[in-house]
Amino acid sequence: MVECKNLECPCKNEVTLYNANTGKFSKLGIGRHRDLTFLNHFNKRLYEEALDKFINSPLLYISFSYFLLTEMKNPHAALLLLNQAGKQKLSFKFQFMIYRQKIAIQNFIEIESTKQKDGYNQLINLIEFERLNEDCQKKIEKVVNLQIEFWEQVANQVPDLNILYDMVNRIFQTALEVDNIWKRICEINPNHPKSMSLYGNYLLEIRNNGSAGYKLLEK
Repeated sequence: MVECKNLECPCKNEVTLYNANTGKFSKLGIGRHRDLTFLNHFNKRLYEEALDKFINSPLLYISFSYFLLTEMKNPHAALLLLNQAGKQKLSFKFQFMIYRQKIAIQNFIEIESTKQKDGYNQLINLIEFERLNEDCQKKIEKVVNLQIEFWEQVANQVPDLNILYDMVNRIFQTALEVDNIWKRICEINPNHPKSMSLYGNYLLEIRNNGSAGYKLLEK
């Protein structure tokens, strides 16, 4: 094989890389262009550089997630990328792709968990934790929208009391759902900063529960 003449080629250096297939670190010598472990890490770096330039590309997030799962055997990182992609305005095609990829991650984790790998058992909780956080945010947004509709109805010259009564019940039920989701989140991880910030601000700004809200935000 002809020696690479590119002075910036990463193969010019001897490196130690993690081999996802063996679960071990291996030292790769100079000129290992065809080594699969090196190629996987090199492709990972290319994906990361591409995301810096095209941060709003859902297809790039989904493709990188697939790569991290199948080649790097890292379902946690793959799941986080899918969640990041899901925050963007997506077509039905991309929503379906994310759904299928999350199912693949869940199946991968369940298979690895049967091999008695503790790390993958923890990831089952992680998937549930991420789902609960997403549900909590959606329910909080629903409470906010219902309250806006309630005050718009109150502002009418002749508010409909039946509508107001119905909306109060809906606000109460949705707020109860938020509290129940928060309890389930705490069962998995009660000290997650983003979760505490979300629920703490909800208590402070929406529920007017300053003492409980500040307590969470100060942790």
